Amino acid sequence: MGACEEFATRADLKEFKDEIIHEFHVAFGRVEDQLKLFIELQLKTVQRYDQVESGVTGQRTARMEKTGPG
Repeated sequence: MGACEEFATRADLKEFKDEIIHEFHVAFGRVEDQLKLFIELQLKTVQRYDQVESGVTGQRTARMEKTGPG
């Protein structure tokens, strides 16, 4: 093993840097996809809650109209 093989060259460091950047982009892409899915599920949950809430409110209003005030 020669002495030159023990040290990293500029080309080695650039290649290593490029690999790190690529892996970061891959990992970030996965996180971004999961975040989008999470947000989508949260929005669906809120929409469903709003539907249930408006249904309950509508039922209360209908009951109050049938029975009259107080």
